[in-house]
Amino acid sequence: MVGVLGFVLGVGLATRYFMAQRSLRSSLGLVLGVVFAVLAIFVETTAILLAGFLGGGYVLLTLATQLGIDTGTLSVIAFVVGGIIGLLLIAFLLDWL
Repeated sequence: MVGVLGFVLGVGLATRYFMAQRSLRSSLGLVLGVVFAVLAIFVETTAILLAGFLGGGYVLLTLATQLGIDTGTLSVIAFVVGGIIGLLLIAFLLDWL
């Protein structure tokens, strides 16, 4: 669905802002539509994986704070480790690795 929206956006932009011949404008619209569709799919995947990283980091950081491990460097390490675990968990659950 995200790819379709990217395609529609690319075709719409090309037909609106390029004042060339109709055939050239249509061809450019198709090319731009495909580029936007691929970009939309890539950005969606990246956003979901980033959310997994931030969620995992937050959960492990909260757990570390509850256990009394809330000093500077250890907090950063806990967040990064939790983030990696969250990212990998989302990637495996959505079968992206």
